[in-house]
Parts: sequence; structure tokens; C-alpha cells
Amino acid sequence: MSLAVALFATLTLQQPDPLAPARTGQVLCYEPDVARQTCYGIASYRWLGDGTIVSDIVVAASQVPAIIVHSSAPVFVRGDAECTRLVPSADQITAIYEDGQRLGGSEFESFRRILGSSIDQANGRGRELCFTYKPLANGDIKSTARIDGVARPDLGGTARWVRPADGWRVAF
Repeated sequence: MSLAVALFATLTLQQPDPLAPARTGQVLCYEPDVARQTCYGIASYRWLGDGTIVSDIVVAASQVPAIIVHSSAPVFVRGDAECTRLVPSADQITAIYEDGQRLGGSEFESFRRILGSSIDQANGRGRELCFTYKPLANGDIKSTARIDGVARPDLGGTARWVRPADGWRVAF
């Protein structure tokens, strides 16, 4: 096989990096409203010195009262998917805001345990959750989720890579 053929074969077998836009400073906006520049949730990504990738997520959990949940989780790239290992969800919740006020102490701990338990019951622990992203004609992407290889349509949806400096924010 010639060098050119081998190089072409290698390039065609490589999977696209699902986090490539994040490497240029973009964040992943879930359920974007382009006219209002709002998202149901926003995921930003950090690359740590040891190679770990951390996804920091802010989600609008309730409109009345206004509840915003912050969480962080390690993620990794497997092929063309962004993946994470499901651990106790309460451990990943880093802050909860109700009507703009950060919950603290026992109120935070109680809410975090209840919310985490609900998420864990729906998804399980110790399983692998992966998302793939398919570009759509309007600039959005279709997010498709799988847990341990089994499709989970309830966890996927529409997303869009956006730049925070353009004014995008989490809101209902």
C-alpha cells in the first residue's frame, strides 16, 4: 500500500472530536432559543494538567421558583462521543440557586441529596453515559444519548455551540 493510500485510510477512519468547539472557547447550549440567546442549560469544559476533562454544567431546573443548578463531572472522548461515568449525582452538584439566592448549609445538602437521588433513580450509577452530536442545517446540533450502549431519547435533544461573550445565558 502506498503512503498516500495509507494516510487517506487513516484520515477516513478518524472520528471527529465532539469537543472541538469547546477547545476554541465555545460552550454547549442545550435547547437554544436563538432569538432570546437563552439555553435550558450550558456546559463549559476545562482541560486539567493531568489530561482530565471536566464539564461544568448550569441548568435551569425550575421556573417558579427560579432554580438554577450547577454541577461538574469528568468527561472523556470515546470515538465520536462525549462520555462520562455515572457516579452519585449529588456528589456532582456544586451549587443551587433559588430566586437568585445561593442555598447553603443543610438546605443545600437536603436539596442536593433529593435532586441527586432522583437523577440516579432515572439513570443508575456506575454506567457509561455518552452523547453524540450531529450537525443540523440551521446551525443547531442533535444530541443523542446512550447509557451502556442503549439509546436514551429522553436525555438527548437540540443543542448549539455558542460563545459566552455573545450574551448567551441560562434561562427559561
